[in-house]
Amino acid sequence: MFKAKKARDYLQAVRRIQAAGIMVNGCFILGLDEQGPEVFAATWEFLQTAPLFDVQLAIMTPFPGTPLYQRLLREGRLLYPCQWERYALFEAHIA
Repeated sequence: MFKAKKARDYLQAVRRIQAAGIMVNGCFILGLDEQGPEVFAATWEFLQTAPLFDVQLAIMTPFPGTPLYQRLLREGRLLYPCQWERYALFEAHIA
């Protein structure tokens, strides 16, 4: 939640960048281990105040070959470890 504590700084930065004529796309990854259901409301609240040009929401995705993939595989949390088509930025089968 470190980044959430800096929300005010991010808002100021986005406003300065947008004022210079550069469009800012906000990308947010949800579903991290330390996040609970409250992350949805907190993200929505931030998005209501952020002057972003575009927003992309994705869920934590364990891409093969990454430390995240290896950790979740070791922990037995990948429900379909050999079926990569089931894992994308918008759908992941993780326990």
